[in-house]
Amino acid sequence: MSNPVVQQETPSISSATQSAVVPVGVGYLPVLNTLRALAALAVVLFHFLRTPNLIENQTIYGVAGFGALGVHVFFVISGIVIPLSLVKGQYSYRKFGRFMWKRALRIEPPYLISIVFFALYGIARTWLGEIYPTVGAGTYSIPDTPTILAHIGYLVPFNWGLPYFSDATWLNGAYWTLAVEFQYYLLVAISFPLLFHRKAMVRLSCLLPMILSSTVLFETIKGPDSGLVFRWLPYFVVGIELVQYQMRLIRKGEYAVISLFALAVITWNESAAHALAASGVVLIVFLAPEFRTKWGDYFGDISYSLYLLHGLLGWSILNYVAGRDFSTWSRGLAVVVALAVSVVSAHLMFRFVETPSRKASKAVQLVDDNPSAPTDVTRLDRNKRSSRAA
Repeated sequence: MSNPVVQQETPSISSATQSAVVPVGVGYLPVLNTLRALAALAVVLFHFLRTPNLIENQTIYGVAGFGALGVHVFFVISGIVIPLSLVKGQYSYRKFGRFMWKRALRIEPPYLISIVFFALYGIARTWLGEIYPTVGAGTYSIPDTPTILAHIGYLVPFNWGLPYFSDATWLNGAYWTLAVEFQYYLLVAISFPLLFHRKAMVRLSCLLPMILSSTVLFETIKGPDSGLVFRWLPYFVVGIELVQYQMRLIRKGEYAVISLFALAVITWNESAAHALAASGVVLIVFLAPEFRTKWGDYFGDISYSLYLLHGLLGWSILNYVAGRDFSTWSRGLAVVVALAVSVVSAHLMFRFVETPSRKASKAVQLVDDNPSAPTDVTRLDRNKRSSRAA
């Protein structure tokens, strides 16, 4: 899809690296919202359709397993979006605190509210399991203070090295990815001037260790829900490389080599399917960067809330149905009801919690008040890129 492109220069990322950073064009990619929607729905269906003892059809059960790739799609999207926001904000180290505060305002309120919901849910399940054993509510441990504090600080993945948090486990199985994302925010904010340096050797000295760390440390962080960012860095690098290329910071050769290397490591560590999911995001962004639909935008908007809450009410419905004497059609209907309930709860969370947090985050500007500095966001230059030397 071709569109008129307006190219402009932005100030250097840091005065300390002024000679090292090239002028850039910063772009908004509407298709990413649709990709967020698809990723969130894929993860939800993965969790729902693979609820133990719910689905007897092994074909459906097997296909649903691919929904887990939605998590990796989110990582690639973050690899694109966060660097773009830093470029737009003319990021430098002195803006580190402002950047982290901006991210916290964006993601923390929904996250903290969901923690309260899951804690109350665990208490309720324990209470119901004691009073009405036939309900099959089960017994859930009531979260203690270390567990709550570990959630607030995203410290659960580090419970092995922090005695106070040694017994902390996630209240919601989906939270581990938020810990990964938070660590990524810290890492990219620290390494950004190196990642987007004019000199290739400086960039590669940062990118290559990021990719290789997932392989070198694989044996200690290979769990499918590892909360350490090193395990997942190749996915983020795939997104970072796309931004570098679209900015004209790197040529086709470097882009191809580094991206293929990251995908090869993903294949080595995971599978070809994981690499295809990561490369698919990039391909879609290249082919249809401005694609958008009404439903794609809607589910993209509520995707974060849906990701946080689907394990609360929706999964509870399916856990109740699973293992009981319900027909196949009734089980299918339960999946539909669980999805509908999850969407409604996500909609409410988005409207009353996430929307205000978005507004608060947008009010924190990374760009300094400088009339001489252009701050308009322009679209990525896709038309002129073809004229660059390979």
